[in-house]
Amino acid sequence: MLGLSLVLAACVAVTQASSGYPVARDTSGTCSGVHARVSPPAGAIVVDNSANPHPGSHATVQAGVDALNTTTADPQQLFIFPGTYTEQVYIPRLTSNLTVQGYTCNTKSYQHNKVTITYNLALINTTSDDLTATLRQWNPNTKIYNLNIVNSFGHIPQNGQNLAVSAEADGQAYYACQLIGYQDTLLAETGRQLYAKSLIVGAVDFIFGQKALAWLESIDIRTIASGSITASGRDSDSNPSWYVISRSNVSAINNTIPAGISYLGRPWRDYARVVFQETYLGNNIAAAGWSQWSTSTPNTDHVTFAEYKNYGPGSVSQEGPRANFSQQLTAPISIRSILGEKFQDECLKPEATCTLHILLARSIGSPTPQSTTRKTAAASKPTTASPATSPTSPSNISVQNTSVYGVDVQQDCLNGGPTGCPSNGVLIENVSFRNVVGTAGANASDYYILCG
Repeated sequence: MLGLSLVLAACVAVTQASSGYPVARDTSGTCSGVHARVSPPAGAIVVDNSANPHPGSHATVQAGVDALNTTTADPQQLFIFPGTYTEQVYIPRLTSNLTVQGYTCNTKSYQHNKVTITYNLALINTTSDDLTATLRQWNPNTKIYNLNIVNSFGHIPQNGQNLAVSAEADGQAYYACQLIGYQDTLLAETGRQLYAKSLIVGAVDFIFGQKALAWLESIDIRTIASGSITASGRDSDSNPSWYVISRSNVSAINNTIPAGISYLGRPWRDYARVVFQETYLGNNIAAAGWSQWSTSTPNTDHVTFAEYKNYGPGSVSQEGPRANFSQQLTAPISIRSILGEKFQDECLKPEATCTLHILLARSIGSPTPQSTTRKTAAASKPTTASPATSPTSPSNISVQNTSVYGVDVQQDCLNGGPTGCPSNGVLIENVSFRNVVGTAGANASDYYILCG
């Protein structure tokens, strides 16, 4: 699964999709460079609804999905040219892995997306939450890049659930996407799921599900009205589900709603389990942080509602005590404890093209880097690294003169703060790994690999 860089690109404007929901669009007028994706790869199914469509392409996304081979085990690709596609899309279970790529000038940022899929449907008009979703994604091992996915229904008092995405299979990953709705925007329902460098917009229970092990990394979470961000439906102590929001940014959309009217989560079921860690929390977050499901059905006796080193005006350090059914962790949750060791093993197969992200030092302190020198050695794990310049690096990669930065520098890098990003970089890209080697000296949870 291909990782995403730490830096948000500039040259964007915000336009309105519907009901005040933002869809960031690239207005730079240029589209080139190593991170642009402007033409379909060989063998891809192509979607293009323009006046002069790509030869052999399909006019709707669903037509493109329907053209996928349902019996092959070979990986398949779906490429979508720029445009707004007003339709509901259902990707059924296939027998192959699938990659869906939206046309973009920069794969690293959702703000450069040029493909929007939008639909308008709520539970009041159908029979299940899943059936309201603009994208119903039921195929395991699917990667989705650079799509804006919108449910424009908005708000009604009853039966107003309106999903942008229903993710109903294991091994799903979403990169640089915009998921926009009001209530129940993202249903992360089952299996291992990864969301990275994306935007998720909503008001009520807009990241929810029952059985997923969902990791959300570097996500911009924007609230548009009062409500709870997460609603975990974990229903027993044996249910493996987790929802972890890590190194993300939570704030009100355009700072247009009153302070203190949003909550990090409420328990849909008795054993809800949600963690926010090392995340900026804006003043939209209420002092209690977490909410009961309702006065009559609190569902708080067995919950795990936890935080670790969050910061900002909505954090416990600024607002005082949280709800008595929540807790502050003494250590962060590791991505591999949620997605499993196989998450790494899948990346270390021969010829896997990967991106190595360095998760910066966890301790808050001086932005002055602590220089280290590290070198890889067979069968161990990768740690911090300076940028590689070749997409065909040898199997043993020497990593030297790397630095570890405090959370203050990391968050400035992520969120466009005054310090900016370290000039010597924290990313290896497009490296062909063969049993990549790492070294001792860094916490295993301080890095992760995402394969493409």
